[in-house]
Amino acid sequence: ESFYQVALGLKASQDMLTAHPDMDVIVGSDQSITGALQAVTAAKLKGKVALVGYGGAAVALQGIASGDRFGTVMQAPAAEGQVGVENLIKAIRSGKAVAGVDILSNFADGGVVTKSNVANFVNLADWPG
Repeated sequence: ESFYQVALGLKASQDMLTAHPDMDVIVGSDQSITGALQAVTAAKLKGKVALVGYGGAAVALQGIASGDRFGTVMQAPAAEGQVGVENLIKAIRSGKAVAGVDILSNFADGGVVTKSNVANFVNLADWPG
């Protein structure tokens, strides 16, 4: 568990790679994958260990485009928060419930980002890293 921190992702990845040098995939939050990329690079395993994140941070999308990361799963917390607050205000003003909205339903490929489709997502990141 990296608690969405690069340093903890680095430490966890170093520990995992030491214990299991034949590992071929690391999965975690985009922040922890930033740390994992450092560990994989230092261990000279870049290109041998696929790095898969979740979050859809700009750094992850850039890393996928460059080939440093295999993929990520998009999330949109800022957009979700904005629509949630807007719907709350509508409900308070009208006194009527507002239907739920799936912000992620409009993402291409179900929000799963890989090198083949990263161009569809580069402008959708809700945060830098």
